[in-house]
Amino acid sequence: MAGSYGCWRDLEVGGPAAPLEFKGASAAFVGTRCFIFGGYGGGFSDETHCLECAEPLAPEWSVLQETSDEKPPRRAHHTTWAHGGGVWVFGGASSRGYLNDVWRLTLEGGKHPRGRWRECACVGEKPVPREGHTGVQIGTSLVVVGGYDGVSWRSDSYALNLDTLVWWRVVDQGAPNAMMGRSGGARCHAATKAPGEWDAIFIFGGYGADGCIPSHSFVACLEVDEHRGTGSWIPTKPQGVTPSDRYGLSAVTNGHGIYIFGGTGPAEDTRAAAAPDRGAVCHNDCAILSLQQPHRPVWRRDRHGHGFPGEPPLPRHGHASAIKGRDVFIVGGSTSGSYCKKDPAPRLLNDVHLLTLSATAKS
Repeated sequence: MAGSYGCWRDLEVGGPAAPLEFKGASAAFVGTRCFIFGGYGGGFSDETHCLECAEPLAPEWSVLQETSDEKPPRRAHHTTWAHGGGVWVFGGASSRGYLNDVWRLTLEGGKHPRGRWRECACVGEKPVPREGHTGVQIGTSLVVVGGYDGVSWRSDSYALNLDTLVWWRVVDQGAPNAMMGRSGGARCHAATKAPGEWDAIFIFGGYGADGCIPSHSFVACLEVDEHRGTGSWIPTKPQGVTPSDRYGLSAVTNGHGIYIFGGTGPAEDTRAAAAPDRGAVCHNDCAILSLQQPHRPVWRRDRHGHGFPGEPPLPRHGHASAIKGRDVFIVGGSTSGSYCKKDPAPRLLNDVHLLTLSATAKS
């Protein structure tokens, strides 16, 4: 991997309980286990699958053994995250409409994943029900950004204190320097925490009322002050070549860099394979936003240009992504060009790919 930022591997996963092909699920690591909840694969799911990654090159599937009578309703395009040794879920879309509920999975010890779900009785200024938002933890708060509420594409942000279960508003819709209204899930943006001690969230791409977020607004930055209960949008204009317009992508933070992968967008890049609707393409490239100087971001590419060496995933969007150490796992998603438009035969996936990031790469 000399001279490269990382390397791809297509994994053969053992175990008897692989999930059905899906998009719109989300994932989080607790220890060596990656928990993947929900998603859509011909119907909304309420299953929790576990990818045991103690041996990253030989992971195994299993299904959570639920020890409670209640569980989160079926959903997709929600947020899943880990905190306090458990797994949490917020919002999403279901057959009943949009959601703004919060659930916690308390894990129990044992060789096989077991746990008890319960709905959290949250108070405060709750966000409206939504899907396609993103959620990033800042300190002890889960910060929800954007999404779609069935009427409008949101640019507001709310935070949930995970110790007190009190919601508070970070920024209003249309706050100064606010990102263009965008959502994830069916019109996905990606978000991740800024590197180091900087309490900020970087948001990438997405789909709004006028289509894909354009390149001049591809990156947005929300700075959060958890102690004061405030937030503000920070103008940011990265140097370098911005990735093509897209949504349904993913983002993770490692070292001084943020790595974005995949997504779907307008068919402007002739290097990407044409999608069935011929109006959009899926991507499998990986771009790196270097934040060695935090307020002077720079886009970089691996020396291989369009991607990393190894066996890259098929182009896709709506996949689940999670990082542990330097290992980034990409699971499932859809290879169809766009889930904004009706696709009579979407191609869904449940494969698993590993991107091992270089320990010496200077992001």
